[in-house]
Amino acid sequence: MLTREWIEARRPDWSPRYVRLIEGRLKSDILPIIGDKPVRSSLPRTMLEALRLIEARGSYEMAHRIKNHCSEIFRFGIPDGRCESDPCRDLSAAMIKPAPVRHRAKVEIKDFPEFFARLNSSSRAASRTS
Repeated sequence: MLTREWIEARRPDWSPRYVRLIEGRLKSDILPIIGDKPVRSSLPRTMLEALRLIEARGSYEMAHRIKNHCSEIFRFGIPDGRCESDPCRDLSAAMIKPAPVRHRAKVEIKDFPEFFARLNSSSRAASRTS
């Protein structure tokens, strides 16, 4: 199976935890839908339907991650002819965009004393009111 070969080829570069994570994502979200079909018969429409099931549960970022994993798997199979193309290549435009990541403001090291003083005064005030 192409998916297994792709994972085995990447395993030396990944931690055991990451391997289990990828395997779990594929087993739960993609393989039940396309796992029993020949890899050459995978169409963009089929892949989009599988990814929309992930989006339907509100997991937009995960849908994009899984699309990227699938894309890598299909591209892994192109050189030896098991795949003719990557059916995931153009799907991003049809998928729901995940919310942008909002990072917290950076605290400069020189501002740490003031930051911790304010943090401690806030947590003391909160503990008195509860």
